[in-house]
Formats: sequence, structure tokens, C-alpha cells
Amino acid sequence: MKEVTLEDLEPMVMLKPLTTGMKEKLLPFMKIKEYQNQKYIFRQGDPGNFFYMLKEGKIVFEQIVTTRITLSMGSVKSGYSFGWSAMLDGNPYTSDAVCAEPCVIISMKREDLLRINEEDHDIGYIIAQGLLHVIKNRLDFRTGQFLRMIRNHPDMKPLI
Repeated sequence: MKEVTLEDLEPMVMLKPLTTGMKEKLLPFMKIKEYQNQKYIFRQGDPGNFFYMLKEGKIVFEQIVTTRITLSMGSVKSGYSFGWSAMLDGNPYTSDAVCAEPCVIISMKREDLLRINEEDHDIGYIIAQGLLHVIKNRLDFRTGQFLRMIRNHPDMKPLI
């Protein structure tokens, strides 16, 4: 793994509000790694020990419903973050995160991120605000999926 630089953090949407000094505080705790297409970053049920930011590529979230059915729950494109269980309670990830193409990913351990947020409340506040935006966007997306499914269900057509 190579060292993360300030330039690597420039496209990260969640970190844009941070000052250069704040980003420099985060650098020693970050790792950058390349992944091949179809490589799993984490699996459903793995402990939520890492927070990730996608520098290059695309990540797809999948949930296994049955041995024959896997649902795509959404995706993340370059510049965005995922694995936010690590920022909350560290509960297991709720889906698989798989590379839809070759990816370059920046990661941070849960305990490092929490310690930095506790030591520097300004960083913690900005990161928490970013997390709230991620959660809201994901909730809006999933709500839209659910409503489209209901609207398109044959039994619902007469009611709509």
C-alpha cells in the first residue's frame, strides 16, 4: 500500500469542507489500496471496522436474498464514501461492497477515525455532517426504489 497524499483527498466530497490542516491530521491514519474488478471490499456481516473513500472506480452494494437471488442496492462513484457503519456503531456491514471495475480506495480504521473526531471536534462535526448527507441520499434513493416497485406492481395498478 502506498502513502495517502493531500492530492489523493482532493476529490473526496466528504472531506471538501475540511481545511488543509485538518486533512493533514487525517493522513497518517489513511491507507490507499488498489482493487481489481469483482473484488469484494467487505461482505455482508463483516464487522464495520473500516470507513472507505473511493478515489477511482465504482463500487456496487449487493445483498444476498436467497442462494439464487442477489439484489443490487446501489452504487458509489469516485469521490464518495462508504462503509459508514464504522463511523456509527461498528455494527456489521449490511451488504457486500464489490468493485464494478478496478478501484483505488482510501480506508481508515474505525478506532482511528473515532479518536480523531473526539480529539478535534471541528473535524468530527464536519465529518458527521458529511455522514448525514450520505445517509440522507441513500435513504432518498432507497425510498425511490421502494415507491417505483410499489407503483409498478401489477396488484397496485388498479389502486393508483
